[in-house]
Order: sequence, then C-alpha cells, then structure tokens
Amino acid sequence: MRRPNPARAPRRRAPALVASVAIAAATLVGVPRAVEAAPAPDATTSFTWLAELSDLSLGNSHACGIDDNDEAYCWGNDTQLQLGDGLPQQRMTTPSPVAVAGTVLDGKKIVDIASGGRHSCALTDDDLIGCWGDNSMAQLGNGTYVGSAVPVAVTIAGGPLDGKDLTAITAGENQSCALTADGIAACWGANFNGQLGDGTTSFRTTPRAVVTTGTPLDGVPIDQIEATGQNTCALAATGEFGCTGLGTYGNLGRGSTANATKLVAPTTAGTVLDGKDIYAFGVGGAGACVATTDGELACWGADNRGQVGDGTPGDDELAPKAVTTTGTVLDDETVVEIAAGRNHTCVRTKEEILACWGAGSLGALGNGDAADSATPVAVKTEGTILEGLAVVGVASG
Repeated sequence: MRRPNPARAPRRRAPALVASVAIAAATLVGVPRAVEAAPAPDATTSFTWLAELSDLSLGNSHACGIDDNDEAYCWGNDTQLQLGDGLPQQRMTTPSPVAVAGTVLDGKKIVDIASGGRHSCALTDDDLIGCWGDNSMAQLGNGTYVGSAVPVAVTIAGGPLDGKDLTAITAGENQSCALTADGIAACWGANFNGQLGDGTTSFRTTPRAVVTTGTPLDGVPIDQIEATGQNTCALAATGEFGCTGLGTYGNLGRGSTANATKLVAPTTAGTVLDGKDIYAFGVGGAGACVATTDGELACWGADNRGQVGDGTPGDDELAPKAVTTTGTVLDDETVVEIAAGRNHTCVRTKEEILACWGAGSLGALGNGDAADSATPVAVKTEGTILEGLAVVGVASG
C-alpha cells in the first residue's frame, strides 16, 4: 500500500474493506467480504473493530493497521510470524495487538505501518522502526537472518537513517524501506534483482541508502517511496520518478525486460508521459501506474488480465500506455491516489470515486462481478457499506 509522505499529519479514521481497501471518513459497522459470493462491498459481515483503525496496510496474506490509540494490530496468515503477537497462529476475523512489551515499540506512538510479503514493520514518532515476521532474506533489518514473532529494532545507528526525522516506511515481498524528512531513502532485505536500489544485488541486513546519483532523482529529495513485490519506486515533489528491481514483465516501464540496480525512469519519448510531470503512482507486483499533473493516467507491465487498463489485454507492456478513461467512470475525473496490486489496480479521484481494472477474480474490482476488466469500472457503493461515506484512501493487495 502506497501512501503519500505523511509528514506526521493527523491520522485518518475508519477503513472499509472492498476487495481492495477503501478508507472512509466515518465509523463503520462492517466491511465487505472479498469472496466470490460478495464481489461488491457488503455490509453483512461484522468487523466492528475496523472502525477503530486509522491506517491500514496489506501484505500477501495478512494485514496490519493502527488504531486511534496509535497502537498496531495485525490479522490473517501467521505462518511466518508476520502478525507480531508472539503467537504463531492464524487470526482471520479478529485482529491481534502486536506484542510490544519489552520491544523497541514498547510505550511508543506508532505513526506508520507496512505489511510486506511475510513480514511487517512499524515506525514510531521518535524515529525508531520495529519489524517482525520472516527474516530469511534480512527484511527485518536488524543485522541477522533470524525471524521474530515480536518486533525487533531495525539497526539505525551508523547508517543513512541515523539522526534523521523518519516520515514513512514501506515493505515489499522481501524488502523494506524508510524515508527521511530531507528526502533520503534507505532499504534493506532481499536484493536478487536490485530492488534495494543501492547499485548492487547484495542482500542487506541493515539499511542502505538508495542511490540517486546518476538517476532520474539525482539532486532532488525523494518525496514518496513504495516497495512492492521485487520493485521499489520513488517520486520527487518536483515530478522526477524512477523504479529499480525486477524488469521481467516490463515492471520498470523503460522498454525492456532488463532488471535495474538503481532507479531508472520509464520511457517518456513517444509515450503518454512525454513532457509530463508525475505526481502520484502505484507499484504492483508486475508493473506500475502513474498520474500526471495534467490529468493523464498511464500504466505498464503485465497485461494478461487487463492490468494496464488500455482496453486491450494481452502481452506485457514494456513502456507506459494510456489508461482508457473516455467513456468510463474516470472520464473527466482527476485521479489523486493509485493502488496497484499483483493483478489489478484501483484509483481514487478528487470527487471520491473509486475505480478498478484488471483481474476480477474473487471480486477484486468491487463492481459486483468476478470478471476481468481491461478498462476502469466503478466500485459499487450504492446499497453497500461505502454508501454515503467520504472515501479518503485506497489500497490493493
């Protein structure tokens, strides 16, 4: 789940699950069920505890959130200890508080949370990071490869995050990253395909700075960062954008399937992004999407289920393609947030419209149908738990 640089802003209240997740500014009494029987938002399942959450992050098969007391809760699959409650067991319908007693998070106010493939991390208001779960690829950042059922401190002393004001964290399949207020990003964990962006393919057990010299973000501070799957992407406030890591499906959007160990820009010449400034992005497991300041929406990467949104599913798209918005729910709408999953993408508009495209299995598009869609379709809100609510955030798993 990508979120803009929060700058320690007051937290939003009350998420409502779709098949992706919409965060609504109201107290809810239930959430949609992401199953074949209820592919559109459904208020019949009671998860009243979600009304107490003010932030939410989705992993591969687990989720974590922050409640109004700035404490962390997780639920879902716990086979790799990713729930952080010290008890390796599944918790499918009730969240479990992350066990903080005696850990780096003890007595701390949590201001950001991130769920990765099989691990999770939390950021405190005094610039500490605690991670838990699988650590077979060093994704906990504590200098070891030993997993933990409770939070362990990410090693900050002596590294690029030392003495910095931390503003955000993010987690990919087997990597984690943090962002500082002065625009420095650092990552740790798996680096098979260069997803840490440090110019190497070496795993890192502690944070290493993302290299910006000689990249599209050379000389400009990073404003947003997102790690998803085996990619990491970064955006500057001035519109410079780049991704690093896996390129197999055209993930990097630069016209090839080559991997990258440093941030590289998507192809702009001759594409919908030519001469455009990017202000929002979302990174999926096999591609990415961006929105430009003049209202263009573009995606690239895997397109076998219509993930690119250009109306013609098929081969992987190695360079940016314009998402078809004319004649869809996004016609003349301004996209303000993008959430890309493995096989689908969802967006939120300035007018609080939710739209999704790509794989529709398990009701992932939230439109009342389980069919794929290669163009944006509206998430159904009328007669659902989202009806009448102000949607202020969206995430895709």
